[in-house]
Amino acid sequence: MVINLTGVINEDMFNDFIERLRDYTMNDKPLTQIMLNSSGGDIMVADALCELIEDIQIPLVAYKQISSAALYLFMKCKVERRIVKNTYGVYHRASMNVTTNEDGSLKHGSKSIIEAIQKVDTDSSLQEEWMNITKEERKRVYENDGDLGLDTARLNIMLENSIESDITEEQDSESATEMLKVAKSLLDNIDKSCKEINARGKKRKKSK
Repeated sequence: MVINLTGVINEDMFNDFIERLRDYTMNDKPLTQIMLNSSGGDIMVADALCELIEDIQIPLVAYKQISSAALYLFMKCKVERRIVKNTYGVYHRASMNVTTNEDGSLKHGSKSIIEAIQKVDTDSSLQEEWMNITKEERKRVYENDGDLGLDTARLNIMLENSIESDITEEQDSESATEMLKVAKSLLDNIDKSCKEINARGKKRKKSK
């Protein structure tokens, strides 16, 4: 069975996705893949969808269009991914609409939302290494707030680079874990040696 995520990424899509997952679980239906076709939407909902998809570890397949928040969702998800032929995408800076009070001040909660969006925008700009973005493209996106069109070939290169980036992160995490184990072992040995030295010192004092 397949779940098709198509349209704007918003809370309706998120809630519908949860309902369909619940249906598959309750009726023991095998879920084989998730299809994604979207022009974008809410970046924070995209993060929530990504977490759900990673939890169930079902292959994610992009078709027709993955733009804006949909591109972010697809490239960020650490699951098996594939891009259908003739799929295209659009990359640009993260943006949002906010409501204000009559005096122009931000309504309650808007500031924290803006800060979250700014973090996403910063994180996206740090991904340029696997995006292979050129200086001209960077200027178009970050200085002129323009759109960067991506054909299937470019999307596949981005996907390959993002997978390599995921592997590197995992290897770095494993290396850090091993280093911590070695450091703990050394500290345990030092602590054991100190206790043995103290014990021998006490024996000498008693013998005197």
